[in-house]
Amino acid sequence: MSSEEHERVDLCPICDRSHRREARDEAERVLVVEDDPAIANLIAYNLEQDGYRVAIVADGVEALRRLMESPPDLLVLDLLLPLQSGWQVLREMRLRRASTLATLPVLVVSALACERLEQDLARLGAQRVLGKPFALKELLATVRELLDAARERSH
Repeated sequence: MSSEEHERVDLCPICDRSHRREARDEAERVLVVEDDPAIANLIAYNLEQDGYRVAIVADGVEALRRLMESPPDLLVLDLLLPLQSGWQVLREMRLRRASTLATLPVLVVSALACERLEQDLARLGAQRVLGKPFALKELLATVRELLDAARERSH
């Protein structure tokens, strides 16, 4: 990719300007697990614009592999995934009591969001649930809130 093409990728698809905050080496890492490429790229783009380092995976099996190899600071997780569901990923993470996966902050983003589901996911260890469609401001505020809370707990 030429440098001109690379610059083009960083431009906002709406206003054709760059809003990117530079990701620092110590920038918090977010893993987005979403099988719909449009939604995954929307989430990733906006988190990157806010200065986070973002990786995307599209199925539950790959999510668990990536989580075990290099746990991020936050997981954004869809529930309806191929190969292994988001519920299974969350259960598997929380069973690993001796690892950081047992306490890793999880934001579930799902079209299935309802009060009962939020309660069930909270019992499994999800900190928050956002329903699809979601407001980008709400997504970014929730990510900041969860990462701030995790940072406070670790100090």
